[in-house]
Amino acid sequence: MSFIVAGFDANEAYGRIYEISVPDKLEPVEQFSGANFGVRWGGQYDFVNRLINGFDPRAINIAKDNLNLTDEQAKELDQKLSSQLALPIPWQFLPLQDYVDLASFLVTMTAVTQTWTQTGIRGVGGSTDVATITRNQGFQPIKHKQIEVKNWL
Repeated sequence: MSFIVAGFDANEAYGRIYEISVPDKLEPVEQFSGANFGVRWGGQYDFVNRLINGFDPRAINIAKDNLNLTDEQAKELDQKLSSQLALPIPWQFLPLQDYVDLASFLVTMTAVTQTWTQTGIRGVGGSTDVATITRNQGFQPIKHKQIEVKNWL
């Protein structure tokens, strides 16, 4: 199980994102450092990878095996495909609303696509929560599902 932990340090201009995985990576690993911007996703992200990066990362291993590429050639192919096929999203210039819209879209796209395909376990869907974390306002829920007690009678 992985956890993404994000927030701001006092007097720092940019937030920080860490990943912790239980039980194998208990030491937090910083995902972006300094003024690097981007999106961090996890879970069942096959469709997100295809859309944002322009190709399925498994394609590199398929090409490597079928074309007898060396590790170095496979790495070079990955870099070329990434630089030429990834969506040209200017992460550092997107307004907060665009990030909220993009995150919501990616979750919805994954859930809907999983209903049409045979990609293993359908693990995305149902009610989702959306929140932002900003330096000035901290944690702000945007969309919050309601949890209720069932009436068993």
